[in-house]
Amino acid sequence: MQENSDPLNQVEISSEEKEFSIKDIFMAIWTNRFLIIIFPLLVGSITAIYNLTLADVYRAEILLATSDSKTQSPSTAQSSLAAMAGISLPSGTDNKTLIAIETVKSKKFISEFLIRHDALPALMAPISWNSKEDILEVGEYHGSIQEATKQFKRIFYVEKLSQVQPFVLMTITHISSTQARDWLVYIVEDLNKSLSQRDVAEVKESIQYLEEQISNTNVSDLKELFYGMIESQTSKAMLAEVRSEYAFRVIDPAIAPEAKHSPYRGIIILQSVIYSLIAITLLCIMLYINNYKILFTRSPLRVSLSEINRI
Repeated sequence: MQENSDPLNQVEISSEEKEFSIKDIFMAIWTNRFLIIIFPLLVGSITAIYNLTLADVYRAEILLATSDSKTQSPSTAQSSLAAMAGISLPSGTDNKTLIAIETVKSKKFISEFLIRHDALPALMAPISWNSKEDILEVGEYHGSIQEATKQFKRIFYVEKLSQVQPFVLMTITHISSTQARDWLVYIVEDLNKSLSQRDVAEVKESIQYLEEQISNTNVSDLKELFYGMIESQTSKAMLAEVRSEYAFRVIDPAIAPEAKHSPYRGIIILQSVIYSLIAITLLCIMLYINNYKILFTRSPLRVSLSEINRI
């Protein structure tokens, strides 16, 4: 406690700390200058060779818009009775868009999509893609559908672009630009078909329930209300069966991109050189402070630590 409070000791400590100043940093760099130059270049060369083994990845995009951006709102009485009966009536909210987005991101939809379109080998075991002849070489995949679903979620992206505008963006990244494009087209088609079939099935159940209620009641006002609800459900079913773009309309169709999305080889090499330069410089400074330097010997070829004799 007394040593720490002594001003003379504090002056001595600060003077010793000043001995390892900027001059020592420059001396450490100069002493190990060849290592500081060669090591980042070696790391950059290895990184460049590794980058040559990486396949180009392309990202296909498709811009969609909700097909039911304008819907007629039901009356309060119809909404109340429909809620009590468990019937879904059209509303002016954005719930349908959110349901469609969560459906396309669900494990059930993705797994069924991969199996339906035999996409497991192209997703999990792609080997190479010949862009000139548009030939995708794939291997065999014997893994689980759950692993394939996780992998597809890594390359698939979907998001509503704005809370005000009805636009939705979907993207897929893959080594084959045409495969990414085709998957996007199939996803939109399958999603519209799936939601359409589900809504038609719900409408039929709702109409059957309403018809039973009409036969069980003698109140003319209720019958009139039920008939109005049946009319609304029937129009909804007709719309779902007729319109192919039931949930989403294609605004900007997917195309096979010509420019790659990744990897950015130049940036990767530059980062590896910078990080290795910083690392080896800090290592040399720390060793120099402790009176050591890194020494290379050619015969035999080895790396060792050599003590520095400083006066």
